[in-house]
Amino acid sequence: MVVTSAARINLIRDAFIAGKLNKAALQKTIGVGRQTIRKYCYEFGLIKKMYPDKLADYTFRWPKVTPNTRLTVTVRKKQLMALFPSLVENFKGRQLRPTALWKEYKKIAPNGLSLHRFSIYYLDWRKEHHICQFAHRRVKMITNEDMAVLTGWKNGGDLYYWRRAVVILGSYNGRGVREMAKQLESTVQTILIYIDIYNLKGTDGLKIAPYTVNQERLDNVKRKQDNLVKLIHESPQLHGFNRTSWKYGDLAAAYTAIYNESMSRTGAHDLMAKAGYAFEKSRQVLTSPDKHFREKVDNIKRILSGLLPDEKFFSVDEYGHFGVKIIGGRSIVKKGERVVIPELQKSKGFLIMTAALELSTNQVTHFYSRTKDTEEMIKLILLLSEQYRDQQKLFISWDAAAWHSSKLLKEKIADLNSEAYRLQHHTPAIELAPLPSSAQFLNVIESVFSGMAKAVLHNSNYESVEACMAAIDRHFKERNAHFLLNPRRAGNKIWGEEVVAAEFSESNNCKTNTKASKIKKESYYQKGSM
Repeated sequence: MVVTSAARINLIRDAFIAGKLNKAALQKTIGVGRQTIRKYCYEFGLIKKMYPDKLADYTFRWPKVTPNTRLTVTVRKKQLMALFPSLVENFKGRQLRPTALWKEYKKIAPNGLSLHRFSIYYLDWRKEHHICQFAHRRVKMITNEDMAVLTGWKNGGDLYYWRRAVVILGSYNGRGVREMAKQLESTVQTILIYIDIYNLKGTDGLKIAPYTVNQERLDNVKRKQDNLVKLIHESPQLHGFNRTSWKYGDLAAAYTAIYNESMSRTGAHDLMAKAGYAFEKSRQVLTSPDKHFREKVDNIKRILSGLLPDEKFFSVDEYGHFGVKIIGGRSIVKKGERVVIPELQKSKGFLIMTAALELSTNQVTHFYSRTKDTEEMIKLILLLSEQYRDQQKLFISWDAAAWHSSKLLKEKIADLNSEAYRLQHHTPAIELAPLPSSAQFLNVIESVFSGMAKAVLHNSNYESVEACMAAIDRHFKERNAHFLLNPRRAGNKIWGEEVVAAEFSESNNCKTNTKASKIKKESYYQKGSM
């Protein structure tokens, strides 16, 4: 082979760039063999394919190659290391697996390394450069507008948007897909879906799609429910069933025969349940299975009958949790109009209220809790002890919930009743007067809760949890002020809005279904029972 100078190589390069490569003419002009010309043309072809911007750079050279001979491992490794960035960048597959990437590599370098050796070098290179197998699917650019939106999502309180913001910002900052999946306790596929959606549609694609009502489907459901209601008003014997009351299976069979439309037993059950119909027993009574029912009731009566001026009796319970959203109820409307509550709503938050009603002064002490547990009960007892520091004894009456009789609570009360603690903190003694099990209807504060729900929660649509809390706080503040100006024991008609007298009576049913958590959404259909 004739040794060529840099000038001769540049002449070959000029001809290659100009596209006027006549090997025979070029051989005569510069005085080199055709094999040499083919070698340099092969090199310039690789540069044009992998680094097109370097083709006109005469100082840039490819490692020495020959088209018809195998390169040494060292040379091929050097060539491979130079190819890795462009291979990964231009890869179109779903994952950067060694096999798929090796196939792309062989298209560029047919005489390149084997799959085994390629995989070794590739995995080492990927580890060294901190590149995961999904690196080509990462977020490469975020606009200023999207950055502001994503930052707001990340710092906000919505878990749905927080998860998506963590993924998009993490991918943009080079975090691994598996690392983020572990943090969010999600799958790798879910993380990749978030990234792909953002790359395709931006932040708009990650937002919750607005709920749309399919009016045709709602009309169809209403028609079926109306037809089923018509059927239950007729005797099953009129439709060939030797029964005096309907079963869902018979109801579905009769519907199919009359309206020539398929109806299953489960379908009939679900449609009637949504319309507010269900099986009910002929008579319901309020009973308690507690073996010590009479003993506990007599104990509470004894305490109330002998309550001293420096003693206070509290009825304690939790209200909720309940969602802050549009809540229906009775309201004054124009004849022919009807207030409709959306069946599907997104709650603005949830509330649990822990409260105590002092029966002798009719004062309510309340605060908001995150859970119903022993710690909240201890917090309430400490609050009452501080608020009624001038009393000698506080009686606490509540239902048989597990956290009202836990070992930790009993130990805390024993500590509060110790002589050393009372002398140091000047607090009253605490005595429990528990209600019988399953006897919430004897809990006087349930009546106060019912009045609060009727006054504050029914027909409400608060903007936020804070607005709902403010309304509840104002209700109890005004209620307490009323009974400070008009002292009276809890009884008769309290505040004009309780459904029954807030007094301890065995005939009372203080717990009704008017709690916000029990309020059923208003529907288009008449409520009934089967």
